[in-house]
Amino acid sequence: MSEIATYGKEPHPNTLTIQAGQSSGSVTVYANTDDDAEDEILLLQVIPQQTVFDPYSDMLGVGGKERLFMVVDSHEQGYALTAVPAKIYESGDFATISTLHFTPNHRQLDDPPFVTLVSDHPAYATVFPNGRSTTQLSTTSDSVTAEFQLASRRRIGGCNCDGDRTDDDVVVSAYVGGQEVAKTTVEVVDVHKLPEVTVTAMTESGTGPLTQVAEGSTYKVMVELNRNKPSGEVTNETITVSLKSGEGSTALADADFVISPSSRNIAGSPNTQIGTFTLQVLAGDGDIGDEMLVLDAMVKGRTSRYGTEEETGGTLSLDVVDVTTLNVEPRTDAEVKLAVVTARNAAEGADDLWTFGDDDLAIKLGDLFKLPAEGFTVSADATSADAKVVMAEADEGVVSVTAVGPGTATVTVTATTAASAGGASAAQISADIASVEFEVEVDELALVLMLSGPEDMDMMNLVEGGDGAMVTVSANQKVASDTKVMIMRDRSMSDADDADFTIEPMELMISAGETEATATVKAVEDDMAEDMEELVLYAMAGDVQATGEVKFYLWDAAVPALPIIAQFLLSALLAVGGYRRYRRR
Repeated sequence: MSEIATYGKEPHPNTLTIQAGQSSGSVTVYANTDDDAEDEILLLQVIPQQTVFDPYSDMLGVGGKERLFMVVDSHEQGYALTAVPAKIYESGDFATISTLHFTPNHRQLDDPPFVTLVSDHPAYATVFPNGRSTTQLSTTSDSVTAEFQLASRRRIGGCNCDGDRTDDDVVVSAYVGGQEVAKTTVEVVDVHKLPEVTVTAMTESGTGPLTQVAEGSTYKVMVELNRNKPSGEVTNETITVSLKSGEGSTALADADFVISPSSRNIAGSPNTQIGTFTLQVLAGDGDIGDEMLVLDAMVKGRTSRYGTEEETGGTLSLDVVDVTTLNVEPRTDAEVKLAVVTARNAAEGADDLWTFGDDDLAIKLGDLFKLPAEGFTVSADATSADAKVVMAEADEGVVSVTAVGPGTATVTVTATTAASAGGASAAQISADIASVEFEVEVDELALVLMLSGPEDMDMMNLVEGGDGAMVTVSANQKVASDTKVMIMRDRSMSDADDADFTIEPMELMISAGETEATATVKAVEDDMAEDMEELVLYAMAGDVQATGEVKFYLWDAAVPALPIIAQFLLSALLAVGGYRRYRRR
């Protein structure tokens, strides 16, 4: 609320006549639109006609009545805050002050508000012409202005600057009655930023720019500072530039390259300046292969009060080409694969498979490596990653790979050269070790088991209580896992029964990675005179029967020994496969 509503300059009475016989009357009051945004008070007085009315008196006439009414303003009070210019500079020859305009959309005549301007950056302040951050709007003005200035509280060595070398977006807010009613942003440009840097590699004679360099050579690296920004935002102080290894560099300082000098100072004028460094790419770094050299140009200002002391100004990436002459180096993957395939084809059996028992793969060392010329000796070493699949060795310039069991294994071959006595070179001047890897597959055959007896035919005759004979179960390849085999009597072809013999053990075990197992068969002594009996044995591995069978002849210990001539005859018959039954009479 502010003033009492009036008509013109002074209050004007209006007359209401109440007719005879009536007890009341009415008056219509109209609220006009004004140019402010304030609520107002309307005072209505009712004074009888016979009472003298004094419009300038605060006293109500005798018999008079009055009432106050609130006239609510229909305008919504709003505010705007603008900055001119919206971009200023910290210091130097450019404008450093922006004028802030705080403008209400409607005047407040009776109770003009107090306005406070607040900056969100500690280095900058906003002040009105009276030197304060708060002021009251005038009843005769539609707006109020303030200067946005760099704060004297951050005056560094005579410089109105915040000491960070970066631009700032400073938000200024206007508060009325403790509430934020408007805000604007002023861009403060830092005029002490470090210059942009371009880094270029050149030959010693100045040819370039280059994208690759070679070991054992020397180059120039040119660093160019650019201070030619039209706004003058770059510092004019002396800049120190140094070159250091950057992210992604595989070449190492002092081991792979040397930069000299360690740094250069470049003065503030003229605007565009160049500093030159020497890049020496070292030879004989002890490793083989190209490398990546990444150099970061680090720029540092001389005046610390302006902010950041050092930052990356520019980057140079170069491929470092290894020019080492190798005494031995691997052949291409395609050449190595061809050598292995060729050797495998030559070693495969008639079934076009390469399995245990087939010939070894024989691969010449020269088919795996590019070997040195005369004056060097070459040695090699071969290893298998899985000895259950293949075995590998190298000897006299040939790599031999032996099949052991089904599967795939990686073979690694390493070749080493050395200067031979009296050779063309008396010193090793380049890398002399190289290696290749290749995979070898051993085919898998269907497992076949075979049962066999002793080679000596006399051993087929077993005397009760005497020495036993050996039976063997053999596999056509090394078994992948432990394999159980049962030795059993063929009932249909044997005279002997289970009580006439023993087998130790009756259940054989061919261990994983092995190819055979053996058991001993003996004739049991029973002190009873019996005719010679035949014992036919076969072998079973689960549901699979081994090929072959073994026939033994069991002789009673109570019967005199066979005549010598009969034994020879029996041996001869057995040798030609003629198994006949002999009976002692």
